[in-house]
Amino acid sequence: MIRALRTAATKGFGSLYYWMGGGKLYAKPSNERSIERLTADHKDLLSELDHEDIVSATRFLYNRFPMLSGAIDDKANHVVGNGWGAQFEGTDLTWGEQSEAWLKDHFQICDVRGRPFDMKNDLHTGVVTLMRDGEYFIVLTKNKAGYPMFQFLESHRIRCRKFTPEYRGLQVRNGIAYSAQGRPLFYHFFGDSSADDRWISARDIIHVFDPKWFSQGRGVSPLVTGILDWLDVLDVRENEKYAQRLFSMLALKHKNESGKPDSFAQRFGKSGNTRTATSSDADNDFEAEELVQEFRKGQIRWLKIGSEDVESFLSNRPTSNQQAFEQAILRGAFAGINWSYEQSYDGGKLSGAPVRRDIAKNQRSVERMQCILFYPWFRQVGFSVSVAIELGFLTAHSEWFRFTPQLPAKMTVDAGNESKIELEEYRIGFSTLKKITGSKGDWWQEVRQQREIEADDLLTRGKRLAENHEIPLAAAISLLEMRTSSGNPGMVEPQPEQEEEPENEDEEAEKEEQAA
Repeated sequence: MIRALRTAATKGFGSLYYWMGGGKLYAKPSNERSIERLTADHKDLLSELDHEDIVSATRFLYNRFPMLSGAIDDKANHVVGNGWGAQFEGTDLTWGEQSEAWLKDHFQICDVRGRPFDMKNDLHTGVVTLMRDGEYFIVLTKNKAGYPMFQFLESHRIRCRKFTPEYRGLQVRNGIAYSAQGRPLFYHFFGDSSADDRWISARDIIHVFDPKWFSQGRGVSPLVTGILDWLDVLDVRENEKYAQRLFSMLALKHKNESGKPDSFAQRFGKSGNTRTATSSDADNDFEAEELVQEFRKGQIRWLKIGSEDVESFLSNRPTSNQQAFEQAILRGAFAGINWSYEQSYDGGKLSGAPVRRDIAKNQRSVERMQCILFYPWFRQVGFSVSVAIELGFLTAHSEWFRFTPQLPAKMTVDAGNESKIELEEYRIGFSTLKKITGSKGDWWQEVRQQREIEADDLLTRGKRLAENHEIPLAAAISLLEMRTSSGNPGMVEPQPEQEEEPENEDEEAEKEEQAA
């Protein structure tokens, strides 16, 4: 497969290495390099055939390279995690709680394919698809009952079956019809047959991709910048594994005067003269015609002194230089997908500041991917809520669109130290509860609400203990919850009641007279 892809690239077929558009070579072997003219819109440079070849190549790499697929899946885990639940940011909290509950249930059944394709799994698969294919599409649709649904399409489903330069007077490039200003207005769905083909309005479809050019029309995988490197490493590993298989079959090296192997009959004792060795053979200086003699379960190989030798076969492949060179290539390839090489493969060699640097870099890459997913998520939520209002599942509200996703916790290398810094910044007013809880994957209003519930429960239980055992409320609360820095309950000892001392002697004397 790799050989076929490389051959196709060097012969000019398609564009395994032709990313900058229709037939314009993006990267090719050093002896064939040339600078092509790229002074045109990206959507005009990238032909449909070139785009299909790129998608095929990047999918091939994802399926064949465990290190690469693992890095992409790892990034998707950090981008999506356990987050992306809908949080209402409006003022009507009652309506917000109702809509959040409805969206939570809706996200479980919103995909037309059914389980396991719920909203969270679709987001995770979407990140993987963005890294592998460079794009995907979301069709906003309804079922027969009018319930809002989503249909996810991969890159190969948006293209034309035959050359189509125009649609309704609009320029068509790569299955997308553009206005005079370059705005996508229609997308051509490529069905299983021509009867299933249809044009979809841009109002009903979301095109998700990370643009690198202002004139870009189709998404391109970030893997494309390192295709040569990924394929080179794959080639080296395939060849090295083949060499290791060959070496594993070699046990001994036999040196003799002729430099050639013995005859088949001599080497394997097939002449009929092979027999079991005895001690009298050595005493009588017996010269046997056969070269191999059986000895129990093993064999004895007779050698001529000074002319023959046998050594164990040892292999030092792959050498340290080979491994270092492969790592250098992989580092460059990982830079193309904006992910740390150590994060995915070899993190044991880093410590201290380099680890923090790599984690910070990966977190910025995660946040960039989250920014790409924001708009599609907002459109999906807005579409779902608006249809829910039409169907009567939710009441109409002026703040129906005020939702935001609750993102997962951020990547960190020292959670304890960073937590102390966040608390200190919050104490002096330099940070907010929303910012701190958001970095941990929580929503500040939910945290406040939960703390209120827990505080009310704590006071209720503490009051009951105080009344049953005739102890102060503070002592009862300390028994229920540890509050000291050492982790001990911090029990408050009940103090005996003390009589109030009189302010002066005259008042004390007056009290004694009254008592008498």
